[in-house]
Formats: sequence, structure tokens, C-alpha cells
Amino acid sequence: FLHSGNRTKVFEEVHRVLAKDGQLIFTDIMQSETCSPDVLQPILDRIHLDSLGSIEFYKKTVAGLGFQEIQVIDRTEHLITHYSRVLEQMQSSYSTLVTACSDGYLKRMKTGLQHWIDGGKAGHIKWAVLHFRKK
Repeated sequence: FLHSGNRTKVFEEVHRVLAKDGQLIFTDIMQSETCSPDVLQPILDRIHLDSLGSIEFYKKTVAGLGFQEIQVIDRTEHLITHYSRVLEQMQSSYSTLVTACSDGYLKRMKTGLQHWIDGGKAGHIKWAVLHFRKK
């Protein structure tokens, strides 16, 4: 869902192919409900999207298609941990990585990872597991 430019269309297609009582379970990195779009621009630029989904957007969209919410589990703290660890590994392995990747690429990757970490810490982005059932 993160990399889709048309999340509603993705849900419509899931609804079309999923049997009655079928379950949809997915994770996504999303914007918080209170985050202004301009704050996310560096993240959006990096992944070539105009927007991110949100928990409320997903709940509203799937409810409109006839899904029942089963559970939403916020795991934002793990997003911060994950991207922090990837950044640490990238920095500690820099001398090896730079033989396979350009210095410019690694610098952009470092900057991008830091945006994800900072966005999570500031409460601008969330990561959650979402579980719905088709009625």
C-alpha cells in the first residue's frame, strides 16, 4: 500500500477478489492524522509519491467497501528501531558498500533513512498492522 499512488483502487481490487469473510491483513508506513503534508515532503520525494495513507483513511476506505475492522496494532516504535539499525549498519559497513555503490547514493540513503527516523520520533509517520474482514 505504501508505494501505491492509488490506494483506494488497491482496496477495491482486494474487495473484488476476496471471498466473503475473507481477511485482509497488511502493514503499512503511514502519516499520522495530525501531520501536515509539507512536513512529509522529503520522505515523499524519496519514494516518489504525493501522499501516504493513514490509519483513519484505511479504516474509512475499507468500511465503505464493506470490510469490518478486526484489529489495528500500532508498531511505530519498531519503525524507528528498524530504520535506526539500517542506518547504523550502513554507516559501519560504509567502506564495503562504497565499493558497490556510489558515495552520492550512500549519502542520499543516509539522509533518507534519517528522515524516516526523525518522522517516526516526531510522530509524523506511523507503522501499523491492520486487520479487516470482508462482510
